[in-house]
Amino acid sequence: MNIRMEGQYSTEAALLAVQLTLKCLQSEPKNRPAMKEVVETLERIEANRFEVSPRSSR
Repeated sequence: MNIRMEGQYSTEAALLAVQLTLKCLQSEPKNRPAMKEVVETLERIEANRFEVSPRSSR
């Protein structure tokens, strides 16, 4: 199954997801985000789903 995400998330949401991922991959556990921050960020990304900026739509 090939699921396409194109057009479902804004560039800002994608950037937030990348930043969150990088934080979660920190080698020092103390530098990783708490689960509360992870959940809040994911909820913020999901809340803005389909709010694609005009310049990124085709």
